[in-house]
Amino acid sequence: MKKLFVLGMAAAMLAAACAAYAVPTLAGPTGLFNAPTGYVACPGELDLAVDYLSKTETSFVIEDPVLGRERVVSEGHTSWPIRVLYGIGSGFEVGAAYDANGFAGKGFWDINAKYQLPWNWYNSAIAIGALYGQADTNDVLVVDEFGNVFTLDNTTKYWEVYLAGTHCFNVETLPIAVTLGVNWAQLEAIDKHSGWRVQLGADATVAKGFDILADVQSKTSRIDDDPLWSAGVRYLFCPALTVEAGVDNGILFGGRKAAFFIGANYAFNLASK
Repeated sequence: MKKLFVLGMAAAMLAAACAAYAVPTLAGPTGLFNAPTGYVACPGELDLAVDYLSKTETSFVIEDPVLGRERVVSEGHTSWPIRVLYGIGSGFEVGAAYDANGFAGKGFWDINAKYQLPWNWYNSAIAIGALYGQADTNDVLVVDEFGNVFTLDNTTKYWEVYLAGTHCFNVETLPIAVTLGVNWAQLEAIDKHSGWRVQLGADATVAKGFDILADVQSKTSRIDDDPLWSAGVRYLFCPALTVEAGVDNGILFGGRKAAFFIGANYAFNLASK
C-alpha cells in the first residue's frame, strides 16, 4: 500500500508540476497558507489538517445602515482551525473547515469546492473555486473608529468565489510556483457588502521536501481592515505527512496583529487499488 501511495504521489507531482503535495490553506482549499492555488487534491486523497494559531485576530469592516459609519470587529483568540479536503475524480476537490474560536471567539465553519480546468499551459494550472462560511456572532463585541461599543446579535455569513492560476519556474533546478488569483467576496454582518481582491503568492522548494511560502491579498475597503498576508515554511516529513509553521495576520480577513501558527496535514490514500 505504501508503495502504491508513493507512486500515486509521484504521479501527482508529474501532473501538477511543482505542486508535490496538496495541503489545505488555513481556510480549507488546496493552496498556500491563505491563497488558494491552481492545484487540487489528487483523486481519492483525503487530507486532514489542523493548526494552532496564537491569538489570531478577527478584524473586518462593516457599515451600520442606520448610523452610516464604518465599524471594526477586532478580537484576539487562540485558534485551532481543522480542515478536511477530498479529491474527487479528475481535477475536483471538496472540503470543509471548523474553528471553535475562529471568528472573534465564536465558532466558524465553512464548506468549499474547487475545480481545476483541463488546461496545462507551460507548467501552469488554473482553477475556479467557491467558499461559504458562517459564524454565530451573537454578543460579539464591536468597537468602532470613534470608540463606541455595541454587540452584534445575528449570524455573520461570508461568500467567496475565486479564480487562481499557478505557474512553475525553474522546474529542473529550484522549483518556484507563483500563484496569481482574484476573488469576489461578500460579507453579511449588519448589512451586505462585497468587493474584489487580488492575491499573489509564491512557493519555493529550497531543499528536498522543504518549501518556503508567502502570500498576500489586497483589501477592499468595504470588507477588509488590512491586507491579508502570511509567510512560513512547509516540510514533507514523509509521503503522507506535511508539517508547517509561520506567521499571518488572519484567515479570510487581514487583521492588525500578526499571529504565529504551527500545524500538520496528513494525506490518506482512499483511491481504488
